[in-house]
Amino acid sequence: MRQLWKMGIHDKKLLAIIHAMLKAPIILADGTKIHPERGTPQGAILSPLLSLIVLNDLDWWIANQWEEHPFIKEEKVSTNKWKVLRKQKLREVHIVRYADDFKLFCRTRKDAEAILDETSEWLLKNLKLETSPEKSGITDLKRNYTEFLGLELKVANRKANISPKKPSRKREWTTTSRVKPKALKRLKQSLAEEADKLINVPESKAKYAVQFYNSVVEGMQNYYSLASQISTDFQDIQRELRLRMHNRIKGLKNKPPEDFKPSKTDMRYVKSKQVRYLHGYMIHPIGYVKARNAMMPNRELCNYTESGRALLKIKLGAPEAILQWLARSSPPNMPVEEADNRISAFSAQKGKCSIFGTPLEMGGVVVLRKNPHMGKDVSRYRNLTLVSVLAAGIINEPDPDMARSMLIGIPIGQNALKAINKYRKYRKFQIL
Repeated sequence: MRQLWKMGIHDKKLLAIIHAMLKAPIILADGTKIHPERGTPQGAILSPLLSLIVLNDLDWWIANQWEEHPFIKEEKVSTNKWKVLRKQKLREVHIVRYADDFKLFCRTRKDAEAILDETSEWLLKNLKLETSPEKSGITDLKRNYTEFLGLELKVANRKANISPKKPSRKREWTTTSRVKPKALKRLKQSLAEEADKLINVPESKAKYAVQFYNSVVEGMQNYYSLASQISTDFQDIQRELRLRMHNRIKGLKNKPPEDFKPSKTDMRYVKSKQVRYLHGYMIHPIGYVKARNAMMPNRELCNYTESGRALLKIKLGAPEAILQWLARSSPPNMPVEEADNRISAFSAQKGKCSIFGTPLEMGGVVVLRKNPHMGKDVSRYRNLTLVSVLAAGIINEPDPDMARSMLIGIPIGQNALKAINKYRKYRKFQIL
């Protein structure tokens, strides 16, 4: 709680809620009620957030030993600072942290042993945190894998290149990563259980059953695609799963029906020979996936500094003045949920009309309910889009000839016309 206050979080209502969550009673299996005196509730949504806050001081302590060493500021080093630091014979250490799980990377084993002892002592002395001996240790990444967030990491020697100017061979090192064997086993079991749910599914429910299965596949691929060996790892799952589905699911087809129209997510898999179809719906293959690079985010982008917020606004491309206008000028009859969702939609659309792609102007933002006949869900985010006054007029005009006349002289693509007709169809108007 002191760290929260020190970081500048002075909202007493928020602090009181966090304090109450930390002190929330725990009911044991025998019915006994206890009040915790330390730590955060296990599995609570608050736990990872507070881990980020508590260990923020650790990040800075490690950074000040190398990346942000006081020597850099004293000597006013602006370029090639690491080369300058290495000449000072300082211990080089980098931290990579996610909530309470972190790795410290050093160049030598001697440095690693010293950093391990010093970090354990610092955590106990400054944050009253004990490190787990079972989960803490030193790994030579050139020889063994180390686990982190469901992945295993190792340093591998690239195939050496021979330069025309320098015929000597040069050793080049790069990171290789794979899905942790335990995680891979869990993924196989989880996906097999989801695949079994497609057995004997009626055609009327096939669409939603396949969509849910595909969402599980896409979630696994999106998370583990940071592993450089994901294609090899997931092919193992694909081979077992293909056999299981072939033997258990009746009506599985290798080719799509003639009238099949792939969705946006289906387009990602259309070239794969591993794709199968059930009642005309595409089943996404877990093995059709590529590794992606882990990109370092811009550290200047954040919500907690004035400069960071300014950069975020530029990146979003959503003018601040219009956002403020949307926040303060909601019509009196507009539901609160819809008023909040239109602000989110404006940022998501980067301040542009979802039909024509043109910038929305002050006073010219129309909240369009895609399907006006959704009942209690009509104000949900997924049913709202922001359009210009002209686009709203074309969509809401019952007379098709009048609507077509509004389009005269306006360059419009097939996607825009398709969206207009889709929303007109919801309103039971004639399509253009």
